[in-house]
Amino acid sequence: MLQDLTIIIPTRERHDYIFRQIEYWKNENVKLIILDQSKSPLPQNNLFLSDNIKYYHFLNKNLFERISFASSLITSEYAIYLPDDEFLIPKTLSRCINFLDKNKDYVSCAGRSIEFSIKNRIVARNIYENLNDFDINFDDPYERTLNLAHPYKFQPIHSVSKSDVWKDVSKILLKCKDLPPDMFELLFGFTAAYLGKLKVINELMNLRSNENPPVDTIDWNQKFLAPKWFYSLNHKSEIESFLNALDEIELPNFKNSIIMGINSYCLNFLINEKSY
Repeated sequence: MLQDLTIIIPTRERHDYIFRQIEYWKNENVKLIILDQSKSPLPQNNLFLSDNIKYYHFLNKNLFERISFASSLITSEYAIYLPDDEFLIPKTLSRCINFLDKNKDYVSCAGRSIEFSIKNRIVARNIYENLNDFDINFDDPYERTLNLAHPYKFQPIHSVSKSDVWKDVSKILLKCKDLPPDMFELLFGFTAAYLGKLKVINELMNLRSNENPPVDTIDWNQKFLAPKWFYSLNHKSEIESFLNALDEIELPNFKNSIIMGINSYCLNFLINEKSY
């Protein structure tokens, strides 16, 4: 099963976590693409990669360019995005792949998550408990997109997803400029919802790390997020570029469906901003 999966790991200035990922995955039959934006690459004499792990160092490519590059390398049927300090359980990944193989109208499948921290001891807790039995199974793409947008509680980017989703999102990202970082997550999610149904199975898949503060870099600015950007007059040309890029996907009502999803998400976010 895992030979049908590619895991994409962006990273920056956290070589220890790269080595941790390499050690974790080196004996698994899964493809791994590591996208490193650190000032210096991993020392070659320390880079013990197995055949299933590919490492790329980019100093001058932003996150979206690196993601688009990785998408062009996907030859497997499925792919998943993995932050460099988190873990995925191989057995559950295989079960997600098996579910998607047997249910062709679904495009994304994930398991459940826990959050862990490592201090004097390892501490873990359940998270996203509202995803129990989560299933967006409407036949209509509009219905799926709207149900993903509100309430927004499931992120297909952290799911096993058909590689077609990655390819379509990559086409859009390459045509855009200066998007807020969370727009990648939203665009991926609403593209997945347009293309097919979404499912969470009740098995542990994702071990999400609480070891580090949220990423806040020039690439992933926590103050530059989609809801305020989408309605800002100061970013009119960037928004126009994004809307034009949606035309790259020549599918019926694709553009309208994505805009509807983003608009619903952003309005709900701004209405409830104090609770976020």
